[in-house]
Amino acid sequence: MVTIKFLYMMNEYTIKVNKEKFNYETFKGYAKLIGTDLNKLYFSIKGKLMIINEKSNIKIGSKIEKKEIKILVFNLRNVKGSIKPNQKAPNIICPYCKQLALIKINEDKITISNCINKNHISPDLTIEEFIGYQNYDESKVKCEFCQNLKYLYNIFFICSCGKNICPICLQNHKSEHSVIYYKNRFNECKKHSIPFCSYCKECNVNLCPTCER
Repeated sequence: MVTIKFLYMMNEYTIKVNKEKFNYETFKGYAKLIGTDLNKLYFSIKGKLMIINEKSNIKIGSKIEKKEIKILVFNLRNVKGSIKPNQKAPNIICPYCKQLALIKINEDKITISNCINKNHISPDLTIEEFIGYQNYDESKVKCEFCQNLKYLYNIFFICSCGKNICPICLQNHKSEHSVIYYKNRFNECKKHSIPFCSYCKECNVNLCPTCER
C-alpha cells in the first residue's frame, strides 16, 4: 500500500491505495470528489507537472518506491481573475450580513429590513443605492475549515452548523449534520436539506415543511 496526499492549496486529502491501482482512476476519483473535470487539473509529482487523461492512462504506480507520495494539485483554468468581484445577488439581500431580506417601497424610497439579524435596517434608499447594495463579492467566500476559497471548487456547501465547507472537508465533518449546496442557500433549509415553503414573521426566517411542524 502507498499513502497518497493530494495538496490543493491549503487542503490535504489522504488516501491509501495499492501501487498497481495508483493510476488514472485515482486521479479521476479525486477530481470527482472536488467536483471538477479532470482535464482542468494539473498535478505535480516530484516537481514534474502532469496532465492526466484517459488516453495516457499511465500506470504510475509501477514507478513508485516511497510509501508516501505528495501530489500538488493546480486548477489553472479556474483562476481568481475569472470570478467577478461584484455580482448581482439572485435574491434581495441585507447590505450588512448578505442574508435574505425584505424591502418596503415608499414612493421613490426603498427600505431593506427583516433579515435574520433583526437589527439590520437600511432605510430611505434611492434606487441607485439599493442596486449598489445588491452586489456581493463571492470571490472571498471560503471553507471555514481549510480556508480554501470557494472559487477553487465547482461545488461548495453550507452545513447545518452554519459553516461554509468545501467538498473535501465535508468528508471528515460531523456525519449527523446535513448540508445543502451553497448555490441553494437562499432556497433550501440548511437543517433539513429541503426547499422553503413559508415564512415566519415573528422569527424573520424562512421555513421548510419540517420546520413548520
